Amino acid sequence: MRFVYLAAVCVLTTAVGGFSIAMGSSVEGAAPHRDRGVAKPATAKAGTVKIWEDRGELNPKRVYFGASSAASDPLARLPAPPFGQFEPDDKDKMATSPKAFVTDSKKVKWTAKFGEEVHSDTIAPRLAWALGYGTVEGYFVGSGKFEGVNEKTDLGREKGAILPDGTFPGGARFKRHDPDFQPLKDEHEKDIIWDEAHNPGVPPEQLSGLLIFDVVINNWDAQPKNCKVYRLKAAAGPEDWYIVSDLGASFSGVPKRKFQLDSFKKAPSIIKRVTPETVEFAYSGPIGSQVRIHQQIPLTHAKWFRAQLAKLTDEELQAAFDAGFATDALNHAYAAGDPAGIKTSREHELSVDKRAEIAGFVAALRARIEEFKTKVPADKPSS
Repeated sequence: MRFVYLAAVCVLTTAVGGFSIAMGSSVEGAAPHRDRGVAKPATAKAGTVKIWEDRGELNPKRVYFGASSAASDPLARLPAPPFGQFEPDDKDKMATSPKAFVTDSKKVKWTAKFGEEVHSDTIAPRLAWALGYGTVEGYFVGSGKFEGVNEKTDLGREKGAILPDGTFPGGARFKRHDPDFQPLKDEHEKDIIWDEAHNPGVPPEQLSGLLIFDVVINNWDAQPKNCKVYRLKAAAGPEDWYIVSDLGASFSGVPKRKFQLDSFKKAPSIIKRVTPETVEFAYSGPIGSQVRIHQQIPLTHAKWFRAQLAKLTDEELQAAFDAGFATDALNHAYAAGDPAGIKTSREHELSVDKRAEIAGFVAALRARIEEFKTKVPADKPSS
């Protein structure tokens, strides 16, 4: 991944979602997040702009399946081997994780990601979804094989993650290509991106909550290229969801590291100071303008997000991390909503080391949430 430091104002305006979106900002002298105005309405007909919605009552099963939990049979949404039509995805030369396009036995197309983000980019989207934010449906597949791949196949950057016989023993994260939830494209057929520094026209506390979520899981690579706009074909009409589409650079203590338990556990306090007006966060990353919008959040917005975090139980945190190490037995146990079956599957399917790693991450994330709840006061109930 190449880190780019913007030295001047560069603004690209794209009409999408009923709003004119500024896709860039000045690094020097950037205004605090609370002072940024919402994007101005555009005349182009588009979907309802959304970034958050209330998920209602959560449970471990819903968190484990995340975006597919509303399906009558979430198991039917899983990637279905055998996998074929392998095609390396090497278009993003700055990406650190190799990817490939594949098609499963149900003719569903997927983007398979390999490398150090396979767990984090499965877990973090489930937590984001549980907290009300939009995510793309994705799953961890522990191992498998791509049909038609042999020693003559051009594996591109995937060489190493995929063996000459087409097997991928190290696992992969499969992200669904869903015709009912697709990224919006510009006139050049490139995915439209957005900047968390600019409100696309949503309640400001919801956008602030997304920034705080980056801090809590230490998503240090929060930047426009990892933020996309997805069009949802909803019953009441199209919705344009502004989402963080890549959360793989999460769960470590410092930038450039990903999904490292020791680093995540040893990270210092996430909150530096709480004033009557703002919460100051300890957050670092490669792009100065993006760092600054994460470091200071209005207290009223933080209180709103505190109420969302408070909904997550330890069992639901565990479910998100279990999904990042999913097995067939765990998938079926969670689909059945069977706590005893989940426990048995975890003990039989996951090694002692993996169970300890999951438990460590759950405890470390819980500690961050409790710090946030302790330092940020709850909103007083309305009379």
